[in-house]
Amino acid sequence: MGAPTEIVALAFAVSLACTLILLPFAMRVSGILGLVTQPGGRHVHSTPIPRTGGLAILGGVLCSWLVWPVTPPPLLVTCCVLLSVACLGYLDDRFDIRARYELGAQICASVVVVAAWFLALPVHQPYLLLLAPCAVLFLVGVTNAINMSDGLDGLAAGSTLLMYAVLALLAFQIGTIELAVLAVSLVGGLVGFLAFNTHPAKIFMGDAGSQFLGFGAAAVAVALVAQPQFAASPAMFVLLFGVPILDTAMVIVLRWRAGTSIFAADKNHIHHQLLAKGFSQPQVVAVMYALKAVAVSLAYFLRYEYSAIILLVYGLFAGIVVLWLAWGGRGDAQAASAVGRERRNPLFRGLVGVHRYAHACIAGAMGLAMLTSAWFLRVPDGVDGGMLVVAAAGLAALWFLVWRSANVVIARLIFLLCAGTVAWLYWLGADGRPVFNAGVDLMFAGLAVFLALAIRVTRKEVFALDAQDYLVLLLAGLLAAIAWADSSMLNVVRVALRPLLLLFAAEFVFIRGRKAANILIMSSILSIALLGGLHMAV
Repeated sequence: MGAPTEIVALAFAVSLACTLILLPFAMRVSGILGLVTQPGGRHVHSTPIPRTGGLAILGGVLCSWLVWPVTPPPLLVTCCVLLSVACLGYLDDRFDIRARYELGAQICASVVVVAAWFLALPVHQPYLLLLAPCAVLFLVGVTNAINMSDGLDGLAAGSTLLMYAVLALLAFQIGTIELAVLAVSLVGGLVGFLAFNTHPAKIFMGDAGSQFLGFGAAAVAVALVAQPQFAASPAMFVLLFGVPILDTAMVIVLRWRAGTSIFAADKNHIHHQLLAKGFSQPQVVAVMYALKAVAVSLAYFLRYEYSAIILLVYGLFAGIVVLWLAWGGRGDAQAASAVGRERRNPLFRGLVGVHRYAHACIAGAMGLAMLTSAWFLRVPDGVDGGMLVVAAAGLAALWFLVWRSANVVIARLIFLLCAGTVAWLYWLGADGRPVFNAGVDLMFAGLAVFLALAIRVTRKEVFALDAQDYLVLLLAGLLAAIAWADSSMLNVVRVALRPLLLLFAAEFVFIRGRKAANILIMSSILSIALLGGLHMAV
């Protein structure tokens, strides 16, 4: 793979790893910073929860920015404004700033970002200056829409993750690697945050996170529109951000009809209405993820259509959602679970005992795959084999120090570092080796099938899919659809799908116990040592 793909992948890995490291620390200092959400009011949780997750995401993203290539001035301005928006969100979390002052600050930040990008437009694109007022309104609207949608565990993080994934793909397709790195670094931070924010959440992102994420997504969209090579319709972003826009519009209308302030907190959001229908919190988040996946998929595949067609499709989508909320039936988690058990296929009932060994088999298969890849890989000359051996020794020492405490965060981090290194070296050294590439594809396909079977036979007795798992599946489905529709994106989708599968399989292993996790961790460390040792011996 070329340098751009390596830069984007490294930005994701650095952001993910740093966010995972910073989150436990952010949870500890939440009381000192005065950022703890108490239960009651419109909040649905029953215990105090730290809301410093946004600061941890910001820290992970800042670390990933160190791998950026040369950055154009408009993007530097955007990054500085993003930091100021995060600071504004922190001040709102800490001191509860009045809405009018917060809105004024958001407008000023939006004007700066729009001016930075639109004043840098080529001479032959002056018509885009007419979109400047709309762009300011769009930035302010999306920022507040994302902020207002942050009401359930994992809801805002998962929804914005889908948006950032599509934004990163659009930026990568038109060759604006700097924007792709910005979007992908936020994807990495959100993946790490969701490990702690999925129901039941251990930490919230707070306004510092939701405003930072909302403004960042809208800023990337504005920057894409300002690129000369961006040929898609700007109306696609109405669909891309369609769910939070619809949610905000519905809340404003309901508050106006009730005669209350549009800035007043209430329980009129879509997720609150679904909770009132009887859906459980994880079910509501899964439904919202599905709605968001439909919206971003429509936005991507209709991006070259006329703006009128895109807006018409969005109108139909919004109308269906509103009608369903108004006249749809109630949710019943217990009844659905009972029906699922009654309909269990006899074949799967006979395989239920597989769950006793599935996690060990998956850990062994993943470890064997990494060791095999390490044995057959040709490490490029620019990679220092000695440094790989030293890194493996350091990771082994770290795991030896913490393995008695079964620290899952450290285990995840070690595996991510090792698996990411093997994957990176694979893409550097696998070109022109069709047999090896086909074998790797077959290995991943087999892992996916076995993992799906293991999850199916364990059901809720051992491993129950949560909202984060459904998010991964929706994202994988979206990427597969993109690869099917555009063969030129096949390699990019491969780079994205394989880490998703490895993360999903690793989560299945980590949740089951220490023995299988130890197999996975030690085999991943040995693979790095083997890579370095073989490269030094050549």
